[in-house]
Amino acid sequence: MRRKRSTVILIWIVVILMCVTAFKFKNMGDKVGLRIVKWDNFYEGNNVQLYYGSTEKKLLRELRERYNLDEITQNSKDDFDKSLKIMQWINENMNYDSKIEEHLEEKGAFDILADANKKTYSNKEICIVYNEFTTALGIASRIGELTLSKEEKTRGKRSLQVCEVWSSKYNKWIMIDTSNGIYVKYNNIPLSAIEVIEKGIENFEVVGTADSKSYKHEMKKYFYNYIIKIDNSVYDLKKSNSYISFVKDIENISSIPVNENNFRPIIFTNNSSLFTLSPDHSLKDNKKDKVPTFIFSKKSREKHDPEVKEELYGGVFQDSSMIEKYYISINNGPFKLQNKYFDVAIRSGITNIKLSKNGQDVVREVSFEFLE
Repeated sequence: MRRKRSTVILIWIVVILMCVTAFKFKNMGDKVGLRIVKWDNFYEGNNVQLYYGSTEKKLLRELRERYNLDEITQNSKDDFDKSLKIMQWINENMNYDSKIEEHLEEKGAFDILADANKKTYSNKEICIVYNEFTTALGIASRIGELTLSKEEKTRGKRSLQVCEVWSSKYNKWIMIDTSNGIYVKYNNIPLSAIEVIEKGIENFEVVGTADSKSYKHEMKKYFYNYIIKIDNSVYDLKKSNSYISFVKDIENISSIPVNENNFRPIIFTNNSSLFTLSPDHSLKDNKKDKVPTFIFSKKSREKHDPEVKEELYGGVFQDSSMIEKYYISINNGPFKLQNKYFDVAIRSGITNIKLSKNGQDVVREVSFEFLE
């Protein structure tokens, strides 16, 4: 009897130790790697040229004809009604599987739909098809990415892609959660992603599901930050590979959506008006930005210096383009003149980067920390 009791006690000790170890490693996993600790680098202007549509009319016409887009959207009252009918077709013909792993490379609608035996599709694939279908119909469209706060714990995806279409009727962008067959409205006015983020999805009506309460509960955490491409054109040679991210809480540095496995060139801002600009908006006087802004992306490592944990490309953005000449200081070193781009080696601990236009006065400052 005593031996049996000792065995039970030993088993419980082992279980407790395993739980403590798992908890410890989970907490360590949240803290290791690259993170931002200082970000005096939020873009404050409204001077970014965004791109939409396509000049590849032949491909758009082929897409329109092959998938009978005019037939799908016949008798539509307006462009927004057309976009809802495209969403309905996608929900009926492309089964969404949230467990499918997303890949960085992008396929177009032709390639995604080429496999007639394919039964399920990822969030990204569904958004790409929707975006290209609406573009083929002459509707300005873009794919956006809703991201969690870095502090938010989840077992699922840390981001969700949605689409937005420009409605001439409402004179605004309207968010379409294409994968879930949803859009959001208030007082019968459909809303953009930014409007939902700023005021909270719990305050609005969800259209397209019988269980709006569950959808709001599950999706609330994603309406935190929002990322769009600067160049949203389809099939065209890209004019920019950069992104703009709306950051809801700029006082909370950990809220900045940085993924060290996919560190994209992103301009971070709290200026929501950038996301409301009409697709026809063009910059007339593009000399408005008083302060240039850092933009970083991850560099593929070629030389494996054990002291270097990550490598970043850096550039400086102003007046909707990258500027040629500026000065940077790394880790309080002397300011050095740069020619368009520079490299940053990230080592354990803090890496501080300062920007100057004249080699003396600091106009931007950021700090990264790498924890092992």
